[in-house]
Amino acid sequence: DSAVSAVEMVALDIFQLFRFDCDLSSYEHKLYITTLVPLGLSAVTIGIQGAVVAVYKGRMSRSLGVKGVLMLLFYILPTTSGIILSAFQCSSFDNGDYEVMTIDMSIDCASPERERIIAFATVMVVVYPLGIPLLVGSMLCLRRAEIADRDTRSGGPALSTLSFLFRNYAAEFGWWMPVADLVRRLCLSSLLLVFGQRWDQMVAALVGAIGFTVAFREINPYYDETTDILSY
Repeated sequence: DSAVSAVEMVALDIFQLFRFDCDLSSYEHKLYITTLVPLGLSAVTIGIQGAVVAVYKGRMSRSLGVKGVLMLLFYILPTTSGIILSAFQCSSFDNGDYEVMTIDMSIDCASPERERIIAFATVMVVVYPLGIPLLVGSMLCLRRAEIADRDTRSGGPALSTLSFLFRNYAAEFGWWMPVADLVRRLCLSSLLLVFGQRWDQMVAALVGAIGFTVAFREINPYYDETTDILSY
């Protein structure tokens, strides 16, 4: 639990924490690095874990490597999705005659460079804000009976890989509430970029925050009853 808590704290904005902006010359480079590096690390980790399982036997679904990959993707998702969705925003000048990317005003929105960025960002939208919640939801759904029947917060060894996702939620909410919370995090962060105007983003964030707070309070999803009280 302490390890998970540490990751949660760092994952608030890992890219700002380590000041990656100083090392990246353009938004395009930042987009490539912040999306491809986690995928590359995940692929390498899964490959190494697969080799270990093949040699020493065991189950891939219970491995530390799979849990590490899930934790990495789960906690970087809002920040990475925000970087991806920034590709679709442009700012207009001269009564709309000239448009540049809001995130990087050195890039003309009508340039081939922007078209390349949009094509790559579209693929990454499928991988990150769409793909990761679907992956997490599918893995939890397959174990929903075991999650619902668990006697402890984290369940038994068979659930160790997924326990960081559902450990805060009561048995009946454990398999779907982590996905709902992930959607909440996306809606209150990166998905706000769908709204072009800052004022619209602020209103959407306020309405969303109130809506999610009331919904979570009414359904009482947490394992610890005191958390239900504090969440309101």
